[in-house]
Amino acid sequence: MSAPEKHDLAGIELLVDLDENQLRDFEKSCRWRRFATDEQIIDQQSDSRDVYFITRGRVRVVNFTLSGKEVALEDLYEGQYFGELAAIDGRPRSSTVIALEDSDIAKMAQSGF
Repeated sequence: MSAPEKHDLAGIELLVDLDENQLRDFEKSCRWRRFATDEQIIDQQSDSRDVYFITRGRVRVVNFTLSGKEVALEDLYEGQYFGELAAIDGRPRSSTVIALEDSDIAKMAQSGF
């Protein structure tokens, strides 16, 4: 998919205490991407450590049973974030994340977070 046209993290709940200059610096350190409906964003057990910020759209955090059945854990919306646990503890991803609709996501490397 393509990159979002607008790069704006002003609506992210975790970042509300940043002033405008800090927020713009934060935005510059992110990579931006648009994910299509049903596109996988994170794979469970991946060793990636990036943190993701939803600037538009909706995603679902899921796990899979041994028989392959999908178990929905949580839906996340614009203004929310995910992936912070792996960035903090350095362990593999505990869940898969899938876009429920076209979604604009800002991704920040663990080192920047």
